Amino acid sequence: SFARDITELKHAERKAAESQAVLSRVEARFRSIIENAFDAVIAMDASGHISIWNSGAAAMFGWSSEEAVGQRLSELIIPERFRERHDAGLRHFAAAADSPVVNGVVELPALHRDGHEFPTEIAVSLTGLDDSYSFSAFVRDITQRKDAERELIRAREAAVSASQAKSEFLSSMSHEIRTPMNAVLGMAELLSETELDREQRRYLEV
Repeated sequence: SFARDITELKHAERKAAESQAVLSRVEARFRSIIENAFDAVIAMDASGHISIWNSGAAAMFGWSSEEAVGQRLSELIIPERFRERHDAGLRHFAAAADSPVVNGVVELPALHRDGHEFPTEIAVSLTGLDDSYSFSAFVRDITQRKDAERELIRAREAAVSASQAKSEFLSSMSHEIRTPMNAVLGMAELLSETELDREQRRYLEV
């Protein structure tokens, strides 16, 4: 018979099992955070296919996770007129490994399942592993913010227009009042040169 002391092997197996359990807990927590994030969280591989699609993305774009994962991002949420630019950006990144969009925040129109477009703010980050990489994006619907900005612009333009109208009105009224007043004052001056009693002159001066 042959015997081998496998104490170290069992110890290594226990350590590996403990590490795997910790990793599983971390992964579960990470997925819970992503799933419950207020913003849409989307991940895609280098070819543009979606690998992560949280509940925020489902609520924002109208596609469930089961429907979205595996689909090309450009065909799902990017308006048709921007799809070629998006795909060209992916090809450029694959060739040059740089992009002004990655690790930055940009505002872009997005496409809902029902066909309507809405403004979004997107923060994109890159995850590299060996020779491959993937993109993660946090997407926020900024429709309300854009509406508020447009309302503020309209209110400012209305205020400027009202101020201009007020200035024009005052200028016009000043002219309209001054013209007959000059005539009245001229006639009063001529009247003052005529013979008047004391009471008449006092009234005229007033």
